[in-house]
Amino acid sequence: ADMLTKGLNCSNFERIISKLGMENIYSPA
Repeated sequence: ADMLTKGLNCSNFERIISKLGMENIYSPA
C-alpha cells in the first residue's frame, strides 16, 4: 500500500482511502 501512496498524490490518496476506508490503517485509533 505504501508503494501506491508514493505514486499517488495527496489529493488522490485521500480519495482512495476514503473509498477503501483505509483511514484506520494510518490512524492511531
